[in-house]
Amino acid sequence: PYPQVNPAWDSPEATTAIETTIEATRALRNLKAELNIPPGTRLQAAAVASRPEVADALTANALLIAELARLSDALGVSSTAPEGGKWVGKPITGAEILLEIGETVDLGKELERIEKELASITKEISRCEGKLGNPSFVERANPEVVALERQRLQDWREKQGQLEVRKTLFAKG
Repeated sequence: PYPQVNPAWDSPEATTAIETTIEATRALRNLKAELNIPPGTRLQAAAVASRPEVADALTANALLIAELARLSDALGVSSTAPEGGKWVGKPITGAEILLEIGETVDLGKELERIEKELASITKEISRCEGKLGNPSFVERANPEVVALERQRLQDWREKQGQLEVRKTLFAKG
């Protein structure tokens, strides 16, 4: 019978990989928009992955991300930030996506953008901590919901740390 279901299509690993690909592409496109870089401008990009499964997903889909985000070449994936050039970044779950901007962006405006994003992340962290600090929520909610909220808190804290590092780099530049 048509359509036939392929069990590989329903794997959690495949779902996570495509979600990571979508998040990375969206981050690059949003960075261009936030920095007022025309969408068709092809720039170099890189990803600094903090989780091996994220690095694998980004590496496997580097050419797809490059095409969808209109990059000059395939997304480079590593565990350390690239050297040289002027890079701006946006944290995603398990990695930071970096875009080489050269002379196309005002560093002052980029620092303002980072400050706004940090304020937003701080609110999300407070919201998560408030939920998890409420004994009624922790006791009454499904264990899956509590675990999901703990994971969200961890992800927000990771993104906050990545932005703090980026802010420090821009403040020096």
